[in-house]
Amino acid sequence: MKIRLITVTIVVILVGFVAACTNGEEETTSTETISIISLKENLPTLEQQGKSWRRDSYLACADVSVWFEQPENAVLITAAFNSPSSEFESLLVNLKADGSLSVKPIRHEIPVIYQEPIT
Repeated sequence: MKIRLITVTIVVILVGFVAACTNGEEETTSTETISIISLKENLPTLEQQGKSWRRDSYLACADVSVWFEQPENAVLITAAFNSPSSEFESLLVNLKADGSLSVKPIRHEIPVIYQEPIT
């Protein structure tokens, strides 16, 4: 009898605790929109900028940004190009959210190390 009373008391306390922890409202879940641009689809445009800089340029590095809330001036893809014929310079190409490109040659004080091109 005493064990049954203790068990009922524990169950009542647990039910009361669970009821106190909920506010009676249904939980809502929010879905966030994530924007990821395709490097594969934009690679020809980026490579065109590299080839305009140096005919023998190659893609050495690329970064694709992931945005939960994409700002208007966000950089979506950053691509770095090197060239065997230009050992003290590389090219940085940024694709922005508005579709525009920014192209910036980068001068190096030490020679650029050759990397396997990304294809």
